[in-house]
Amino acid sequence: MSPTHDMIIDNSTGANVRADLNNALAALVSNSSSSSEPSTKYAYMWWADTTTGILKIRNSANNAWVELLQLDGTLTMEDGSASTPGLAFRDDLNTGIFSSAADTFNVATGGVERMELGAATVFNEDGANVDFRIEGDNNANLFYLDAGNDRVGIGLNNPNDTFHVFHATDNLVGRFESGDTGAGITLKDNTHVTSLLTTNGAFEINVDSGGDITGESLAFKISGSEKARFDSSGRLLLGTTTEGEVNADDLTIASSGNTGMTIRSGTSNFGSIYFSDGTSGNAEYRGLIAYNQSSDYLQIFTAASERMRIDSSGNVGIGTSTPTDYNNLAENLVVATSSDTGITIATGTSSQGSLFFADGTSGSALVEGFVAYEHNNNALKLGTGNAERMRIDSSGHLKFAGTTEEITLQTSDGSDNGYLNLSGGGGCSQNRAAQVVMYGNERTDQQGQLLLMAGNSGNANGVVGFNTGGSERMRIDSSGNVMIGTTSTTNKFHVEGTTSGSRFGVDDSASGITALAVTNETNADLETVIYTNKVSLGSSVNIPICFHTNGKANEKMRIDSSGNVGIGTTSPEQKLHVDGGSNDPYVRIQRSGAGDSAVDIGGVQFKNSSNVLSQIVCRSVDINDGVLKFSTMAAGTSSEKMEIDQNGITTITQVNSSQGSDAFIIVRPNASTSLQNDMVQFECGNQGRGKIVSSSSDGSSPQFAAASDYRLKENIRNYTQGYDNIKAIPVKLFDMITDGAKDIKGWVAHEVQSYIPEAVIGDKDAVVTQAMVDSGEIEASELGNDIIQTLSYGAFMPDVVGALQTAIAKIEVLETKVAALEAA
Repeated sequence: MSPTHDMIIDNSTGANVRADLNNALAALVSNSSSSSEPSTKYAYMWWADTTTGILKIRNSANNAWVELLQLDGTLTMEDGSASTPGLAFRDDLNTGIFSSAADTFNVATGGVERMELGAATVFNEDGANVDFRIEGDNNANLFYLDAGNDRVGIGLNNPNDTFHVFHATDNLVGRFESGDTGAGITLKDNTHVTSLLTTNGAFEINVDSGGDITGESLAFKISGSEKARFDSSGRLLLGTTTEGEVNADDLTIASSGNTGMTIRSGTSNFGSIYFSDGTSGNAEYRGLIAYNQSSDYLQIFTAASERMRIDSSGNVGIGTSTPTDYNNLAENLVVATSSDTGITIATGTSSQGSLFFADGTSGSALVEGFVAYEHNNNALKLGTGNAERMRIDSSGHLKFAGTTEEITLQTSDGSDNGYLNLSGGGGCSQNRAAQVVMYGNERTDQQGQLLLMAGNSGNANGVVGFNTGGSERMRIDSSGNVMIGTTSTTNKFHVEGTTSGSRFGVDDSASGITALAVTNETNADLETVIYTNKVSLGSSVNIPICFHTNGKANEKMRIDSSGNVGIGTTSPEQKLHVDGGSNDPYVRIQRSGAGDSAVDIGGVQFKNSSNVLSQIVCRSVDINDGVLKFSTMAAGTSSEKMEIDQNGITTITQVNSSQGSDAFIIVRPNASTSLQNDMVQFECGNQGRGKIVSSSSDGSSPQFAAASDYRLKENIRNYTQGYDNIKAIPVKLFDMITDGAKDIKGWVAHEVQSYIPEAVIGDKDAVVTQAMVDSGEIEASELGNDIIQTLSYGAFMPDVVGALQTAIAKIEVLETKVAALEAA
């Protein structure tokens, strides 16, 4: 039976008509499947072309076949064109898809091609002015192509440049990322290429990366105005395009006004400029200029060593970093070395080199004093009051202003030493009186004298006397003894009052006792007495001995008439009374040079006439750790009762083993009737972690308490797991290894941990590890020791109460049911 048919039933009878109908129906159900087209064709009829494997339909004009799909299910269509797409919309026949060539897919709207997918993907084929937009979840213009202006926008629909990226809230609006070790972008004009590249954390801008031009530069502009650039030689130019002098042109800073550079560092750090000729050792800082913000000083180095420093007060030290170590009247400029040291002022051969002393900025105040050297006549001048007062001329003559007198020190033959001699007659070697006498300008009767007096002629045992008002006031005798107020003494220094006042003397009495005393005419107020076996410092009258610094008004310590010692107080109330005022009054006990580990550093002992009854001792563990030990004596035996170790762990030891003897007692006043007292508070990380409160009477027990105010809590809800937890926790009977106790009722920590984890501290089978030792958490001697788990019974309470409440509820339900059964 043929699968094709002309769809005309033969005018026959019986079996022939029936056979012809069957053939027509077979053609219909098989879409006229055949290797050749039907001989008779109708508009819109189907033909399954088995030769090409395509299902076809006759067009409306009945003059051609329209291919629909492959017989294997592949859907096919006509190639079409932009104006008549192969697949179009029923009510918009010039909008759809078509194929303009082999292996090419095209999209058209309004009869105009909009996109082509082939060897390349093309939008706006043939330059059609059609914008293109891709939406995101939150941005309608995630990608926007402005075809009319040849621009692309990311995040906006009105790009202002060829490529414009915008985000309304994010500061970081773009990323160029590579899966390799480096990532970058390339900028190219019509000739040259510049790249921006990051490699392993290093960022690189490579201008003219092809290296095909010269004179390249990297410029930085603000508002169109250039502010900085790197030129082709790597020089940095700020505010200018012209480099500085060739020997210092690597960094040039320029402006039309004041110009400078600021180095800002931390308040306790340095700001520095280093001069280096190498990459290691002191070659990295052969010269430097550095400012220390912490101490406010400026230092200058050469040859890797400090040469000059200006301190916070403006004092300049050359060769020293501490100019204030020298006299405060001349510390503003100090030049110091360990050998010969000097300052040179060099001028022309006919000029003057000067050192001026001024106290003002105009008139004579500009040069109140001076030291000057005139090179034209080789004279050294000294001036005061804005006038020359003394001169040493080129011949070495010393001249004073206003007189022609000269003081000349000159040897007779060029080989002997020169002297400035004051002799009492005869030659310089004769031992007679010589004196310097100072008279008033108009009161010649009032004189002062420095007098060297000899004995008889030729006697060398003379004295030096100091006279005022025509009378001797002080002398140094031939034995070197110094006397004030007397002309003879056996003391090396002796001050004697005549009728009243005070004196200062050192006496060596016949009894073998040497005394240094400050006295008035009747009693020694302060005396130091040296006996054969002791030295005594004290007062001979009933007054305190005081010690002061920086003036007698600044008393620092005293011993009063009762023997009490006061430091920082003038009225000590105990044998030692320390008052720090507004400062902390610390007392330090220090032991040096005796090792750092396992030694007693020092302590305080309390003793009666016979025994040390108690003591407090600090003992070192190592150089950084120490413990504090407290000991008391009981029944004649002293033993340690308390220790606070380096980690704050406190151990209290009770030597009385009696069960009724208290080991630790906390006492505070009674609270109101039936009220509890807070006794001990626990904190961890500056947060409260509970308290121990006393009972309200002697008939009840202290309790552990924790903050439970509703104002401290949130997300409050019912807890329902207590019944299951309590029911699941196994209760055990066990013996203790540590003390041998038998048949103890309780729990095993790790068996509780899975049900009430907050009740357990520590992990099962945990030991001290090397990491714990390295962190300083635990001592090295504990390495490998067991870390014992502990169990907090108080943490059971919420589960116990929850379990009891659940049990009560169950009991009440059972009671109700039992009562109902009994009533029935």
